[in-house]
Amino acid sequence: MNIDDLSELRETYLSRKDVYEKCRELMHKKLELIVQNLGIQYFVRSRVKDVESFIKKSIRKRSLNPLVEITDQIGIRIITTYQHDIDEIDNLIIREFNNHNRENKLHSLRPNELGYLGIHFEVPVYESLQELGKLENDLYNGVTCEIQLHTQAQNLWADISHQLSYKPKTANDPNIKVQRSIYRLISLIEIFDSEVNIAKTAILNQSDFPEAKLLDCLEKYFYEFSTKSFDREFSIENLAVLKSLLEIEEIKDFRRLMGDFVEINRQKIKIIFDKYSQDNRDLYKLLMLFQPESILIFWLLKKDKFRLLDKWQDFLPYELLEFMATIWGEQLPSS
Repeated sequence: MNIDDLSELRETYLSRKDVYEKCRELMHKKLELIVQNLGIQYFVRSRVKDVESFIKKSIRKRSLNPLVEITDQIGIRIITTYQHDIDEIDNLIIREFNNHNRENKLHSLRPNELGYLGIHFEVPVYESLQELGKLENDLYNGVTCEIQLHTQAQNLWADISHQLSYKPKTANDPNIKVQRSIYRLISLIEIFDSEVNIAKTAILNQSDFPEAKLLDCLEKYFYEFSTKSFDREFSIENLAVLKSLLEIEEIKDFRRLMGDFVEINRQKIKIIFDKYSQDNRDLYKLLMLFQPESILIFWLLKKDKFRLLDKWQDFLPYELLEFMATIWGEQLPSS
C-alpha cells in the first residue's frame, strides 16, 4: 500500500465518518433500550474508530480492502459486574440480531497468549436498524458494528493488555518466567469473576441479612426504569426499616409481589422515571426516587400510607415521602 493509496483511503474513510457516527448513535441507543429491559446494571461505551487508527490497522493487517475487512470501525462495549449478566446479554443479542458473527475470545486464545477476553459480535448495521431502511444511502449497506461484552474485570484486562502486547521479532515463545506471569494474569481475571459471583450468592443467602435479598430483587426492577447509579448503603439502611412494614409471608413472597406490582403499574412507573430523570430542580426531593427501594415505597403507599408515614417520620424527612406520594398520586396528611 503506497502513499497515494493511503491518501485515497484516508479521504474515503473521512467521507464516511458522518455515516458511521449516525450508525453508532442508533446502535448505541438500540442496545441501551434492549439491555435495560433485562433489569441489570450495565454501562455502554461506543466510538467510531478515528482515521489514524483505521489507517494503522489497515497497514498492520495488510488489508486489501480495509473498508470491508476491518469490522470494528464502529465499536460498542457493554460492561457489567457479574458474569451471569454477560450470559443474559449474550443470549439477548443472539436473539435480537439474527445475522451476526459471534466469538468468545477466551476460547480463541492459547493459555500463554495475551488478548481480549469477553464475547464479541460482528453485526451488520443496515440489517439491524429499521431507521436505516428509510434512508436512501448505499453507504449504510455493508457497515458493520463490533459489539463487545465484558465484565468489569475483563474490561480492565482489555485496557491493560494493550500495554503488554509487545511481541519479539523472532518467532520464539516468551521465556518460562514471562509465560508464567501471563498464565497468572489471565487466570486472575477468571478467578475474580468467579469469586464475585460466589460472594454475591453467599451474601444473598444469609438468613440474618434479608435486606440484601430485598435489594437484589428491587434492583432488577429499578434498572428497567433507570440507568442512574444509587447509594447501596443508603438502600440497605432504608430497607432495614421498611422491611418492618412487611409481613413474614410478604418477605418470603417478595419477588412475586414486586413483580406483580411492577407488571400492573409498569407504564405509570416508566412515566414517572422518564419525567424526572433529567429534572435538576430540587434534587434533594428526588433522593428516594432514584434508589431501588422507590419501587417498594410506591407499593407501601398503596398498601397502607398511614402506617408507612408513622414509620417514615422516625428515620427520614417527611418531605421526601411527601414528594414520593405526590408523584404516585397519593395525598399524605400534614406532618
